[in-house]
Amino acid sequence: MSEGLLAVALGAGMLAAVNPCGFALLPAYVSLLLAGSESLSETAATLQQDLAGLVDAPGPVGWLVAGLVLLAAALAVWQRSRQAAKPTTRDRTSA
Repeated sequence: MSEGLLAVALGAGMLAAVNPCGFALLPAYVSLLLAGSESLSETAATLQQDLAGLVDAPGPVGWLVAGLVLLAAALAVWQRSRQAAKPTTRDRTSA
C-alpha cells in the first residue's frame, strides 16, 4: 500500500471521528471500549450513562438551535470582516 493512500485513510478516519454524525455515536463507541471485559465496573457504567446523557440531553431541537446560533455568529463575523476590508469614503477622498 502506498504511503500517500495510507495517509489519506488515516486523515479520513480522524476526520470521521469529529463530524456531527460520528459525534452522536461517540458514547456508544466509548461504552464499547469500556465494556471490553465481561462486565462493566460501576465507574464505567456511570461514565457510559453520563456520555449518553450528554449527547441525548438537548435532543434534536436543541442541537438545531445550537447549530443556528453558531451559524448566525459565523455570519456576523463574516459580515464584520467584509465591512472592515471595505475602504471608507474618507479613505477614498484622502488618496
